[in-house]
Amino acid sequence: MANQMKTRLLHADREEDIQTAGRILKEGGLVAIPTETVYGLAANALDGTAVSHIFSAKGRPMDNPLIVHISHLSQWGGLVREIPERA
Repeated sequence: MANQMKTRLLHADREEDIQTAGRILKEGGLVAIPTETVYGLAANALDGTAVSHIFSAKGRPMDNPLIVHISHLSQWGGLVREIPERA
C-alpha cells in the first residue's frame, strides 16, 4: 500500500502554526507554501529522505534539480561546489 501523507491547513499569521511547520520540516516532512505566483513544496534540503519525498510527490525525475533557498549568503558553502562567474 502507498504511504499516505496527512494534510493539515496551517496559517502564516499564527505563531503556533509557524512552529508546527518548522517541526514538520525538521522531522523530514513536506510543507506546501504559497509564493507570489505558485505554491512551492518545501523540505529540509539537508535531509536526503525529505528531498526524495519531494521528487516522489511531484513525480519529478531525479535528474531535474530542485531550488534550495537560504537565508544568508554564508550558507551556500556547504551546499554547492562552486558558483559560476555568470551567477
